[in-house]
Amino acid sequence: MFLRNAWYVAAWDHEVAAGTLFSRILLNEPLVLFRQRDGRVVGLEDRCCHRHYPLHKGALIDDCIRCHYHGFTYDSTGACVRIPGNLYVPDAERVKRYPVVERHRWIWVWMGEPALADESKIVDFHWLD
Repeated sequence: MFLRNAWYVAAWDHEVAAGTLFSRILLNEPLVLFRQRDGRVVGLEDRCCHRHYPLHKGALIDDCIRCHYHGFTYDSTGACVRIPGNLYVPDAERVKRYPVVERHRWIWVWMGEPALADESKIVDFHWLD
């Protein structure tokens, strides 16, 4: 059993480099982290909604992750935006998105209810900056 509604350090800031996908397991849940072109870090569930293939083994293309297995493509909100061979993508095709904050050289992830994520509850480690 884990404490869900809390901030957890998922990585150092330098571990999530531009143009790469970074995987980590927190509270027995696989996460994939990546930087958007504007530098912000995104955290998504590291499983394609189709066959649960690890998304970190896919490709980062224009702030979207393309699954290496069947090519499902997910945007930074976790919504599937492209399915090869399909013109229509159902709204239910998505992966979980985690609130992420980059502070004090660490990347913090909220593993609980997203509506309860309060950045003011992140522990102050300003001496790391």
